[in-house]
Amino acid sequence: MESNEQQLFYRPVIGRLYILFGILFIGIFIMGLVILHDWKNILYALISSFLIYIGYSIIKNPYANYSDNEINLYSFYGKSREKHEFTAKNEVKVTEKNIFLNGKKLKMNSWFLRQADWRRIQEFYSPDENASLLSELQD
Repeated sequence: MESNEQQLFYRPVIGRLYILFGILFIGIFIMGLVILHDWKNILYALISSFLIYIGYSIIKNPYANYSDNEINLYSFYGKSREKHEFTAKNEVKVTEKNIFLNGKKLKMNSWFLRQADWRRIQEFYSPDENASLLSELQD
């Protein structure tokens, strides 16, 4: 990871919900096994444990990395799913809910990120209005 590269993380509540639903479904299927004596419920409980793994991965892994010339998006499991490279920061436009690169919307959801991380990426890619004002005053 480069020194100027920063990470964005999922909202922790999303990962916690996956874990909670995984535990809930495992409990329901184990009760079904005990009450109904249906051995298929063991398989369903094992499949439900996958939700716990996804929730843990959401809490542990970043959603994206970004830097001056790159945005790298990750899946739930921490593997890179999209890599966007560009030459200048002004090619990236961040609105209230979306990120655009050269007019093309990136597959990032603001509601999936921690709000502090979303504000940080907005500030990182927004043009520094004070710098342009200062350069105009110096001319």
